[in-house]
Amino acid sequence: MIYALVALVFAAFFYGASLYFGLTENPGCAELASGAYGLSNRKPTLARGLVLQGVLALLSGGAGLVTWWVNGNGSWFFGGALMVIAGLWTLAAIMPSSHNLIAALQGGHHHHDAESTRALVVHRNERRAARSVVSLLALVSFAFGLAAL
Repeated sequence: MIYALVALVFAAFFYGASLYFGLTENPGCAELASGAYGLSNRKPTLARGLVLQGVLALLSGGAGLVTWWVNGNGSWFFGGALMVIAGLWTLAAIMPSSHNLIAALQGGHHHHDAESTRALVVHRNERRAARSVVSLLALVSFAFGLAAL
């Protein structure tokens, strides 16, 4: 039962953070990217957020898969697999986008004007939105699994 609760709670944290970022932070970053102030104050949060989100997704997914292994309910497998996918999506798709954005903010090897930086932010935000949908589906699946316990 503890694994079921870990899976559900961490998926809820993950989805809540995704919802917050999707509705407030991501649009704000897109606006900052076009302005004179820029996104330089966002660099630390990009790296920290990736670690937090990846850990939450993988712990939730792992706990969901353990719960499925113990009780055989497919809802736990489906939700666990989706959360693992969300974690892997964070590492494979969102992390490179964030690294490109950080490089642009640090004035790396390529000079990025405000519009190209904004395009990087929008691209990353689209990937984050897809991950939010996946985590919501996992959360719903875990809720169904918990109701069946």
